[in-house]
Amino acid sequence: MSINFFILPDDGLSPLVSPLAAARQTLDVYIFRLEQGAVEQAISAAAHRGVLVRAILDRATAGNQPVYERLIQAGVAARWSPPYFVKTHAKCFVADGEHTVITTANFVAAWPGVRDYGVATDDLAVASAVTSTFEADWREQEGQPTASEVANLIVSPINSRAQTFNFINQAQHSLYVQHEQFDDPAVADLLAARANAGVQVRLLLGERASGTLLARLHSLAPTLLSRTLSQPRPHCKLLIRDAAAIQIGSLNLTTESLDRRREISLLLDDPAAVQRATATFQADWVSASS
Repeated sequence: MSINFFILPDDGLSPLVSPLAAARQTLDVYIFRLEQGAVEQAISAAAHRGVLVRAILDRATAGNQPVYERLIQAGVAARWSPPYFVKTHAKCFVADGEHTVITTANFVAAWPGVRDYGVATDDLAVASAVTSTFEADWREQEGQPTASEVANLIVSPINSRAQTFNFINQAQHSLYVQHEQFDDPAVADLLAARANAGVQVRLLLGERASGTLLARLHSLAPTLLSRTLSQPRPHCKLLIRDAAAIQIGSLNLTTESLDRRREISLLLDDPAAVQRATATFQADWVSASS
């Protein structure tokens, strides 16, 4: 099984564009925002060369209407996201039913100044589960995805709380959190509990994290450390546990993201990916403000 873990902006857009360009038969893509010309061109080019391209666009995102119209004109089968989610926030696609890309990144023009992570994998179980989730959303069949059958896949709201809570609770030595947003009290309680159990917990957050919740968290767990990162701007959703496993994808540590959105994230224990994620976290930690 091959895994390509990538970091933005360091690795450029190739890890996103190349798998799109390699699709030969089918391409199912979730779109929350699409403002990046190279990514849109790769999606449209796939349709032009005869690939069956299906796109689900978030119905609540301002600016998606012209994107929808351009994709339809390019031959993409496009539909709006199901109404039973507040947002369809997933940022992933499956090519040819085999190759899955799951990322924290939106497809936006401002990507050179934004910290994001992603992974491309040919794990067939992951591809099958993401495809079944996409199919359910395409047909607006709420509750049909079977994400719980794939141990390393997180699909919100189906198993996102259970998977994320389990990931946090398993930390024995260190837990690094690099997230743009953070407002869920139950997650805060878990982080405090791990810190008070002797785990080194570090939070590297964006400016949209709840200051009130952070203050409460520091009062519950005085040994927990947090910093704010401004450059590159953190849009990422990354957890690193014990320098041995990571959780990445679209899932924010917010109540809405956990309970009311369609999100897709992945658990990964690939040593090279974990090592690189950890090194990037540590470098960003040094440059962040306390």
